[in-house]
Amino acid sequence: MQSLISREKPSSEPAVLTVGNFHAGTARNIIPDAAVFNGTIRAYSDALLDALMKRVRELATATAAAHGASAKVASRKSYPPGYNDPALAGRFRARMSSFLGAPNVVSRKAPTMYAEDFARYQQLVPGLYAYLGVIPRNRKKMEEIHSPRFLPDEKAIETGIAAHVLFVLDMLGVDG
Repeated sequence: MQSLISREKPSSEPAVLTVGNFHAGTARNIIPDAAVFNGTIRAYSDALLDALMKRVRELATATAAAHGASAKVASRKSYPPGYNDPALAGRFRARMSSFLGAPNVVSRKAPTMYAEDFARYQQLVPGLYAYLGVIPRNRKKMEEIHSPRFLPDEKAIETGIAAHVLFVLDMLGVDG
Protein backbone atom coordinates (compact mmCIF):
# COMPACT_ATOMS: atom_id res chain seq x y z
CA MET A 1 0.00 0.00 0.00
CA GLN A 2 2.85 2.37 0.65
CA SER A 3 3.66 2.23 -3.05
CA LEU A 4 0.38 4.05 -3.62
CA ILE A 5 1.96 7.10 -2.03
CA SER A 6 5.45 6.71 -3.45
CA ARG A 7 4.55 5.52 -6.96
CA GLU A 8 0.93 6.19 -7.86
CA LYS A 9 -0.09 9.58 -6.54
CA PRO A 10 0.88 12.74 -8.40
CA SER A 11 4.15 14.13 -7.05
CA SER A 12 2.60 17.59 -6.86
CA GLU A 13 -0.14 16.50 -4.46
CA PRO A 14 0.62 15.64 -0.84
CA ALA A 15 -1.02 12.55 0.65
CA VAL A 16 -0.49 10.26 3.63
CA LEU A 17 -1.40 6.60 4.06
CA THR A 18 -0.81 5.17 7.53
CA VAL A 19 -1.60 1.73 8.96
CA GLY A 20 -2.13 2.53 12.62
CA ASN A 21 -2.92 -0.93 13.99
CA PHE A 22 -2.96 -4.56 12.94
CA HIS A 23 -4.60 -7.42 14.84
CA ALA A 24 -4.46 -11.13 13.97
CA GLY A 25 -4.62 -14.30 15.99
CA THR A 26 -4.68 -15.12 19.67
CA ALA A 27 -1.51 -17.14 20.21
CA ARG A 28 1.95 -17.47 18.65
CA ASN A 29 1.41 -21.06 17.53
CA ILE A 30 -2.09 -20.81 16.01
CA ILE A 31 -2.62 -19.59 12.46
CA PRO A 32 -5.31 -16.91 12.65
CA ASP A 33 -8.46 -17.18 10.57
CA ALA A 34 -8.79 -13.40 10.26
CA ALA A 35 -6.71 -10.25 10.38
CA VAL A 36 -7.88 -6.67 10.76
CA PHE A 37 -5.99 -3.47 10.24
CA ASN A 38 -7.00 0.15 10.54
CA GLY A 39 -5.43 3.25 9.21
CA THR A 40 -5.90 6.65 7.70
CA ILE A 41 -5.59 8.21 4.29
CA ARG A 42 -5.25 11.96 4.02
CA ALA A 43 -5.13 14.16 0.95
CA TYR A 44 -6.10 17.70 0.06
CA SER A 45 -8.39 16.79 -2.81
CA ASP A 46 -11.42 14.54 -2.69
CA ALA A 47 -10.46 13.13 -6.09
CA LEU A 48 -7.07 11.92 -4.83
CA LEU A 49 -8.58 10.63 -1.60
CA ASP A 50 -11.18 8.62 -3.56
CA ALA A 51 -8.54 7.28 -5.98
CA LEU A 52 -6.29 6.13 -3.13
CA MET A 53 -9.19 4.45 -1.33
CA LYS A 54 -10.18 2.68 -4.54
CA ARG A 55 -6.62 1.37 -4.94
CA VAL A 56 -6.49 0.20 -1.31
CA ARG A 57 -9.66 -1.82 -1.96
CA GLU A 58 -8.20 -3.27 -5.15
CA LEU A 59 -4.90 -4.18 -3.49
CA ALA A 60 -6.55 -5.75 -0.44
CA THR A 61 -8.99 -7.89 -2.43
CA ALA A 62 -6.39 -8.93 -5.06
CA THR A 63 -3.79 -9.84 -2.41
CA ALA A 64 -6.33 -11.86 -0.43
CA ALA A 65 -7.58 -13.62 -3.58
CA ALA A 66 -4.01 -14.50 -4.60
CA HIS A 67 -3.73 -16.41 -1.31
CA GLY A 68 -7.13 -18.12 -1.44
CA ALA A 69 -8.72 -15.70 1.01
CA SER A 70 -11.13 -12.79 0.85
CA ALA A 71 -10.97 -9.22 2.05
CA LYS A 72 -13.58 -6.70 3.13
CA VAL A 73 -12.61 -3.04 3.08
CA ALA A 74 -14.71 -0.51 4.95
CA SER A 75 -14.02 3.18 4.90
CA ARG A 76 -15.45 6.46 6.04
CA LYS A 77 -14.26 9.90 5.17
CA SER A 78 -12.53 11.71 7.97
CA TYR A 79 -12.22 15.42 8.47
CA PRO A 80 -11.61 17.59 5.43
CA PRO A 81 -8.30 19.37 5.04
CA GLY A 82 -8.08 22.59 7.01
CA TYR A 83 -7.83 25.84 5.11
CA ASN A 84 -6.84 29.11 6.74
CA ASP A 85 -8.58 32.13 5.29
CA PRO A 86 -5.73 34.23 3.80
CA ALA A 87 -7.17 37.55 5.04
CA LEU A 88 -7.57 36.23 8.59
CA ALA A 89 -4.12 34.65 8.51
CA GLY A 90 -2.51 37.92 7.43
CA ARG A 91 -4.36 39.90 10.07
CA PHE A 92 -3.47 37.36 12.78
CA ARG A 93 0.18 37.31 11.70
CA ALA A 94 0.37 41.11 11.88
CA ARG A 95 -1.29 41.24 15.32
CA MET A 96 0.87 38.48 16.78
CA SER A 97 4.03 40.01 15.28
CA SER A 98 3.31 43.28 17.07
CA PHE A 99 2.66 41.40 20.32
CA LEU A 100 5.36 38.71 20.25
CA GLY A 101 7.87 40.30 17.90
CA ALA A 102 8.09 39.40 14.21
CA PRO A 103 10.92 36.83 14.64
CA ASN A 104 8.67 34.87 17.02
CA VAL A 105 5.86 34.46 14.49
CA VAL A 106 6.61 31.77 11.94
CA SER A 107 4.56 31.17 8.82
CA ARG A 108 4.51 27.63 7.52
CA LYS A 109 5.80 27.24 3.99
CA ALA A 110 3.84 24.06 3.34
CA PRO A 111 0.50 22.82 4.67
CA THR A 112 0.34 19.95 7.14
CA MET A 113 -1.54 16.70 6.73
CA TYR A 114 -3.21 16.84 10.13
CA ALA A 115 -6.87 15.79 10.26
CA GLU A 116 -8.66 18.22 12.50
CA ASP A 117 -12.35 18.58 13.35
CA PHE A 118 -11.99 22.38 13.23
CA ALA A 119 -11.79 22.03 9.44
CA ARG A 120 -15.53 21.23 9.41
CA TYR A 121 -16.20 24.71 10.85
CA GLN A 122 -13.87 26.22 8.26
CA GLN A 123 -16.12 24.80 5.56
CA LEU A 124 -18.96 26.94 6.92
CA VAL A 125 -17.20 30.19 7.89
CA PRO A 126 -13.73 31.64 7.30
CA GLY A 127 -11.44 30.25 9.96
CA LEU A 128 -7.91 30.29 11.25
CA TYR A 129 -5.91 27.47 12.79
CA ALA A 130 -2.65 28.54 14.42
CA TYR A 131 0.10 26.68 16.21
CA LEU A 132 1.32 27.99 19.55
CA GLY A 133 4.89 26.79 19.47
CA VAL A 134 5.03 24.33 22.34
CA ILE A 135 8.62 23.12 22.03
CA PRO A 136 10.41 23.66 25.36
CA ARG A 137 13.21 26.26 25.18
CA ASN A 138 15.95 23.70 25.87
CA ARG A 139 15.00 21.56 22.85
CA LYS A 140 15.25 22.08 19.10
CA LYS A 141 12.40 19.72 18.23
CA MET A 142 9.97 17.35 19.89
CA GLU A 143 7.70 14.44 19.19
CA GLU A 144 4.50 15.00 17.26
CA ILE A 145 1.17 15.47 19.02
CA HIS A 146 -0.06 11.86 18.79
CA SER A 147 3.20 10.39 20.04
CA PRO A 148 3.30 8.96 23.57
CA ARG A 149 6.44 11.10 24.02
CA PHE A 150 4.70 14.41 23.23
CA LEU A 151 5.47 16.74 26.14
CA PRO A 152 4.65 20.37 25.34
CA ASP A 153 5.83 23.41 27.24
CA GLU A 154 2.73 24.37 29.22
CA LYS A 155 3.79 28.03 29.25
CA ALA A 156 2.42 28.10 25.71
CA ILE A 157 -1.08 28.11 27.25
CA GLU A 158 -0.49 31.73 28.30
CA THR A 159 0.51 32.62 24.73
CA GLY A 160 -2.61 30.88 23.44
CA ILE A 161 -4.90 32.79 25.78
CA ALA A 162 -3.22 36.09 24.88
CA ALA A 163 -3.45 35.28 21.16
CA HIS A 164 -7.17 34.60 21.39
CA VAL A 165 -7.93 37.71 23.43
CA LEU A 166 -5.77 40.03 21.33
CA PHE A 167 -7.16 38.72 18.06
CA VAL A 168 -10.76 39.04 19.23
CA LEU A 169 -10.03 42.63 20.30
CA ASP A 170 -8.41 43.25 16.90
CA MET A 171 -11.43 41.83 15.08
CA LEU A 172 -13.69 44.07 17.18
CA GLY A 173 -11.55 47.11 16.37
CA VAL A 174 -10.46 47.57 19.98
CA ASP A 175 -6.81 48.43 20.57
CA GLY A 176 -5.43 45.87 23.02
